[in-house]
This record gives sequence, structure tokens and C-alpha cells, in this order.
Amino acid sequence: MLSQGLRYGVLGTGYVADWWVESVSGSQEVSVVAVASRAPQRAQAFALRHRLPRAHTSYQALLADPQIDAVYIALPNNWHANWVHAALVADKHVLCEKPLALDGDTAAALYATAASRRRLLLEGFPYRYTRHCARVVDLLREGAIGRPRMLRANWSYVRAASVRRDAQGRPIDPLVAGGALEDSGCYAVNLAGLIFGGPPDSVQAMALCGSHQRDEIFGAILTFGDALAVLSASFVLPAAPQVQVLGEQGVLETTFDNVRDSCQPATIRLTRGTSWDAPTDVIVTGGEDGFRGEAEALARLVAGERLELPIVSPPQSIDGAATLAALAASASERRRIDLRSSPARDPAKAVFR
Repeated sequence: MLSQGLRYGVLGTGYVADWWVESVSGSQEVSVVAVASRAPQRAQAFALRHRLPRAHTSYQALLADPQIDAVYIALPNNWHANWVHAALVADKHVLCEKPLALDGDTAAALYATAASRRRLLLEGFPYRYTRHCARVVDLLREGAIGRPRMLRANWSYVRAASVRRDAQGRPIDPLVAGGALEDSGCYAVNLAGLIFGGPPDSVQAMALCGSHQRDEIFGAILTFGDALAVLSASFVLPAAPQVQVLGEQGVLETTFDNVRDSCQPATIRLTRGTSWDAPTDVIVTGGEDGFRGEAEALARLVAGERLELPIVSPPQSIDGAATLAALAASASERRRIDLRSSPARDPAKAVFR
């Protein structure tokens, strides 16, 4: 590992990029050394704000920078796959903001490219790179609530249009930024895959659209064998990243926040038993920053370490992208989709937008 740790360059200058760079500042394992934007003034302002050594005026220029080991991609959702592919071809390791891709074929092709270039690709779901998530996984594996049979998960927040802008500073069209499913529902989909250990057997979804004909409120039911997940998402409703897992012997309730500080530590409510008066314990897992956790996780993987945290594996990422595509189709076509009869994924069918 270099003295600066894994050296990151950042594609994008939006609020998520700001948040991520602030989170990783002070890390002994990673450093941020450059940023790129198609608007020179935005790149310069971002670099000045975060005291970064270099500001590139094109994404291609950053990818060609020999002093960068890895790229963090914080661009609009439907740009992710194209720039992940470009970064891998430029021989950079990649940490990409969720969702990595909007269909399974594209996600599979990206991981195939990463393997062929001997580079690591990691999808950034910050909540997964925390001790809090690891504790939830441990409790479920230990059988604290018996076998999970139902998940209720919601990820909603109010997204201000003014915070998402293009290179000229104009608000980004919601069709580019993504609807509730792509922007926040992907968290619930990712969590369901983690808890039930694989992709769903079937999905049925419904979307309520706003003035731009993009889903503002999204709801879905997913089946996993004899288990069920009820998922919802929105970017026009109050922030509520809530999780309830019902097992055959108890209930686990928590949140799946990306960032928690010591003043508002993350907690888990664990009810052991099935009776009305079953005892409930409150487990405090402390404050932690998932953005920093994911950045350092990639650094440790590059260094050859094995990680105990529940990082997003390539199969989980691919399954998640395939599930997003199925949910979007279900909502659009207003029908239940059986994924067990779906054809095998073919990376050759991937389309880099």
C-alpha cells in the first residue's frame, strides 16, 4: 500500500460526492487526490473546498491520471455503468455509487471486465460497510429470531430538485437522476437479497408517478421461497430508513442508515419469542460512517485482505440489478413477474449507456 493509502479520484461534484469526500477525510487507508467535472469551475470549486491536489475538466482526463489508483463514481444513476466500464478499461479499481447498473446483464458484464483487467469493482451501499449491519447479520445467522420469513423495509427521503444539477448548473431531469426505485428502493432490494441469501423467485410492483412521469412512490412484494419481502421507497416522503424482520421465533427492528454519529447511535430492537409479552432487548451498535467504510473496504481488498463486514459481492450486485429491472417491468406492465423462468444472464447483452 502506498504511503497515501489507496489514492482515489472522484467523478462528479454533486452533494453525494461532497458527503463522501468529507467522510473519508482523515482516513489512514485512503486519500482523495483528484476530482473531475465537465464544468471547469465546478471541478475547481470542489477541489478548493476539499483541498484536493488536482481538478480535471473531463472524466477521461481523470481516468488517464497515473497518480490515481481507484475511482469513486458519484454520477447520475444511468451514467454509472458507462463510466464504471471506462474506469476499468483505464485499469482503475472502482467504487461505484448504487445502483451499479439497471439490469443484470450489464452488471455481469462489468464484473467480467473487472476480472479481465484484474481490477476490483465494488458497489457502494454504505450501510453494508458498518459494524451495525454486521451485527444484524450475525444475529440472524445465530438464529436470534429463528428463520426469517418476512421483511418489511422502507427507504424514503425528500429529494430537493435543486441539489442535483448538470455541468451547467441546471437541475437534472428526474429521468436522468432516477425514480424512487432506482434512487432509494435499491437499498431495500439489496437488503432483501442479503437477508434471504439470494434473488427473489417473483416480484410484483406498483409505482405512483409525479409530474415528470417518474416514480415518486414505489411499492413491491417479493417472494423468496416460503418467505416474503414487502418493500417501499420514495423521494417525496420524510426520511424513514426502517427495517423489520419477522422470524419464526422473534422480531428484529432497526434502520439501515448510511451514517450515524455518536450523538445518535444506531440501535437494534430484538424481540425473542412469539407471544404478546415476549421480552425486547435494545442493542446499541454505536455511530459509524458507511461512506468511509466502503472506501476503506476497497483499499483492504486491493491489499489482499479478507473482510468480515457484509460487503456487496459480485453475485449480490448482479442479482440486485436484475431484480431492479424486473421490478421496473412489473410496475410498468402491472403484472407479477416470475423470475424462476427467466433466461440465464448473458453479459454479451449488456448495454453501456
